[in-house]
Amino acid sequence: MLLKFIAENNFTVYLNPNNGSFDIQLANNQTNSKVRIFNSNGQLVYETTGKTNKISVKMTAAKGIYLIEVVSGKEVMKKNIVIK
Repeated sequence: MLLKFIAENNFTVYLNPNNGSFDIQLANNQTNSKVRIFNSNGQLVYETTGKTNKISVKMTAAKGIYLIEVVSGKEVMKKNIVIK
């Protein structure tokens, strides 16, 4: 399957920065999206599949910068978050 990287991130993260609890709001009624979160070492620390266009995340993680990767259909979207 060929994936297309979307530079203009079609999702919003709020609250950012946060304490490990935040919501991901996908644009354009995207559903059945896979969400993966990586730490600054590139290690996968969280993974879930969202059935709707709003995904609530509650994770226990050390302070730092994390990368959120959302795969929806053939699109891959990425954005950084800060956990404080």
